[in-house]
Amino acid sequence: MSSAPPDPFALPSGAKFRLALVVTALLGTTAFIHNLLYFTFSPDGGRAVAVYQRCAAAPEGQPPATDPLSYTRGFLSCIAPYEREKAWWVLGGILLLASTAAAIYVLLPRFLTRHRRLEPLSPHDPDQAPLLALLHALCREAGLPRPPEFWVSGIDDRRVDAFTFGRSGRYRVALAQGTVASFGLAPQRARAVVLHELAHLRNKDVDVTYLTVALALAFVPTGLLPLAVALIGTPAHSVLSVTWRSLVLVALVRVTCVSVLRMREYGADVRAAVWGAGPGLLDVLGTARGRPVPWWRRGPLAVHPSAAARAAEIVRPQELFRLRFTECFAAGLAVSVAASGLLTLLWLVLNRLDALDARWTVVLLCAPAALAVIGLGVWRAALFGGGTRVVLLPALGLGLGLVVGVPLAPQSGIVLTDRPLVPGPAAVVWSLALCALMVALSAWISRSAALWHATGERPPRRAWQAGLLAAALPFAVLLSGWMLLYDAGDALGPVHDSARELYALADASAPVGPYWLWALVEHPLTLRFAQWTPLVMAMAAVWLLPVAAPWRRRPSYDTGWARHVLLTSTATAAAFAWFQLLERVLLREGVSQAVRGQDGFLLAFTYWQIGAAMLLQGIAAAVTVRVRRHDRLAIPFALLTAFLTGSLLTVVFFAGVLLAGCADALAIVPSRCALDLPPSLIRDTLLRILTGGFLCALAGAAASRALSHLRDERPPGAPLLRAPHVRPTPSVPSAPLVPPAPAVPPPLSLSAVPPRSPHPRPALLDRHLTIALACVPAALVVAFALIVGPLGQASGADATGASSAAACRKFDEFLGATGSLSPAEANSRLFEAVQLALQAGDTPLATAFQGLFAAARDGDAERFGALTDTIADRCAAEGAPLESRAQRTGHRPAPVASRPPEPPVLSRFKGR
Repeated sequence: MSSAPPDPFALPSGAKFRLALVVTALLGTTAFIHNLLYFTFSPDGGRAVAVYQRCAAAPEGQPPATDPLSYTRGFLSCIAPYEREKAWWVLGGILLLASTAAAIYVLLPRFLTRHRRLEPLSPHDPDQAPLLALLHALCREAGLPRPPEFWVSGIDDRRVDAFTFGRSGRYRVALAQGTVASFGLAPQRARAVVLHELAHLRNKDVDVTYLTVALALAFVPTGLLPLAVALIGTPAHSVLSVTWRSLVLVALVRVTCVSVLRMREYGADVRAAVWGAGPGLLDVLGTARGRPVPWWRRGPLAVHPSAAARAAEIVRPQELFRLRFTECFAAGLAVSVAASGLLTLLWLVLNRLDALDARWTVVLLCAPAALAVIGLGVWRAALFGGGTRVVLLPALGLGLGLVVGVPLAPQSGIVLTDRPLVPGPAAVVWSLALCALMVALSAWISRSAALWHATGERPPRRAWQAGLLAAALPFAVLLSGWMLLYDAGDALGPVHDSARELYALADASAPVGPYWLWALVEHPLTLRFAQWTPLVMAMAAVWLLPVAAPWRRRPSYDTGWARHVLLTSTATAAAFAWFQLLERVLLREGVSQAVRGQDGFLLAFTYWQIGAAMLLQGIAAAVTVRVRRHDRLAIPFALLTAFLTGSLLTVVFFAGVLLAGCADALAIVPSRCALDLPPSLIRDTLLRILTGGFLCALAGAAASRALSHLRDERPPGAPLLRAPHVRPTPSVPSAPLVPPAPAVPPPLSLSAVPPRSPHPRPALLDRHLTIALACVPAALVVAFALIVGPLGQASGADATGASSAAACRKFDEFLGATGSLSPAEANSRLFEAVQLALQAGDTPLATAFQGLFAAARDGDAERFGALTDTIADRCAAEGAPLESRAQRTGHRPAPVASRPPEPPVLSRFKGR
């Protein structure tokens, strides 16, 4: 028995989503071009290039630093004045492109009408009325609620051809004279051509097509011409580097535009074939094969696919289901270039964001372009019988495109052209990790989509949209984190030195195990990412999407999940509580007070506590997978169990801290009894435990699954989630697509009615409880994290006391220590003062800080004096006069000996 062909339109057409890829590629290319214009023709362009190169140089011999973003912050504050000025050039270029494209889109229908000498068909004309009635009948056959306007070309053209144009609300189908004549001579061919054009309307790709055409035409005067002018003025030593990057970006725009136009043709051909127009289309395409085609309309860059390719798609649809490596590579390239270019625009609207949050925001805006290509392709693969293997090469293409796009970005392609194309060892490692994580992300999308199709039921219409939105969070987190690490490169040496000093401090007081294990919990880079709210949001999306797949089913799925999650999490929390009490009692009795009061011992004690909480989450996930090893949702529910367990463990952890303050028998160091825990400390610890626990849960679940496969394979009759659905294979009949015959439903019998659940109320209650366990803790954790530590604002002590006076005092400290600071340290100190001013809402003061530093670096004495007076007057009015102003005349204080930074956790947990 042959399997039924897959429905090509169960998911939306890829043409409309490729428009997002076109827009992203144009944004990145336009940003590159206007960056080049700024550095070539701006009065400050030449000076800005020198400043960028000097600020990007990673200083040597820098003392240890606990802030992993210090180098990036320093570079950001160093180039801020020029970056803000350059942002206006980029914004102007994007607005010019958008306005030109809008004008072309509005005027294009009128131009086509006049150029093709089109005349409308009138129902009042007795010669045209029968033809118009036949065309309206075809519209009803195509399922269009409102027929378009039909026009006839005045050009003497005997070809059987037509095209659709217009805007939403007023679409038009233009028929060639040969098509009108064919309704009497070859009605099958004429009907097929008209149905092909009506399929464009049914697919809703007409607006997408002409928006793409308008953007491509607008790019010529607003992109290519300025690029040619800028290349003429580019210095000789940079011409080659800038030229090849420009050619690659222009080719990227061309490829993305062509992909939209080619995909829409395939979609219209297949839909028309479903309506029975397959033989007629094959007849028309067979005639078109013999016509000569110019060289520029052949090959992969042709706007329309060849007649042979279209005929093959009608006979055996493959392009609509195929996920190509090249398309995913272009998507990654476009996202990477656009994200790097759009970071400049962020200075105009969201200048409070730090380096990590800024990148996450930009990537989140660009994510639809990549996910529309690979995400929708993965959902199609899951729906039509594909597995995770079919997404391996496309996912690698996406990762490689993201990596290759970095040398094409404006910063690397215009300013820092002396950098080698092959990055340093650290950047190579991070790039390989990104490619591996893109493969894992694609496999997760595929598995989640398969769960939504597990029972043979067609998923809700919005299921794939929810899946792509959920995938956008981990995609943005992975890409923004990689961008930050790639940009920092080998400049993280001081951060690694700081981690080793903290490890030595703790290891000197108590055994803490190997350094690599310590670094996984206490490294400053680990802390920065672990306390990042978007990372927790992404982790919640990883298990929430597959867990939500069975919620819509009737009857409810397995009724034991809620009880298992609650039992496992509460039992783990109870075990952690006993561990805390036992550990405190043993340390109190077995370690002297002098040792317990050392900073290193307190740091080691905190490391033990948080590490144990992370490990227990991994154990809870492993137990869940082992107990429910035959369930397809075992791993997602194991991650849910770990999340709920981590939340409870955080409550137990801080309960122990408060109890130790009130009971001397449990305190590491005696202290007062008070409920004075800062919310920022609770937030950071909670996110640390959840993030580390998520990784431990993944490892524990994978180990438990592997052990289960080794020890006891699933019996042949053991149930999965429900009876597995055998998805149809992507094979299609060798004959052209024909409309299927209507299926006659069998008579309803009592034996065909599924039996009702004997206990509907407990099953419904368990379903509601499972939904609550999945949604409520995740929503509470994310809300608490965002309220206590909003994006762009530190949640710790740095977020307190943000005012103009505090910014002045920080700036005064920066001036007083200028002589003893390395360039990176000076930039980082200045960035702290700027951030305090921005958090206080004093943007003019922050701009003055940055302008003063730029004036001093450029030797602009007049501007330096004016800004100094402005800052001094502003700070004096805030009650924080600058006491170090004399240093700007040439006085330099004696160098201050550097000392190891104090562990940030000690001031929080001292005495408890």
